[in-house]
Amino acid sequence: MAQYMRLMGRLAGRAIRTQIVDQALRRASSYITSEIRLADIRMRLKILKQKRTRHLTILGRTVYRLTVNEVDTKKNDRIDMLIRVLSEIDSEIEATEATLSQRVEYEKQQRTSSRGTV
Repeated sequence: MAQYMRLMGRLAGRAIRTQIVDQALRRASSYITSEIRLADIRMRLKILKQKRTRHLTILGRTVYRLTVNEVDTKKNDRIDMLIRVLSEIDSEIEATEATLSQRVEYEKQQRTSSRGTV
């Protein structure tokens, strides 16, 4: 059994040293590292969308409670503040999506330029 494992280790070592396997490993590693670089932006975008959903829920509850208590919602400071916060969150989402699309294009260019040098 030990000889079998030794033989398999030698074959694996030879396979890894081949040029095709080496190129495949380089491309896979560059793809993985580029996805890791994009993960932080994707996570930020997801968090911002969740934050927007929560604020919409709070706005809905506030409007409902005000209308039940027969308070004018158009003249309420809390409603104005929630709408202002939602617009800020929307602008952050747009900026993050723009950053993500730019970074995705940059990573694609990096991967295609690295393929030419392999």
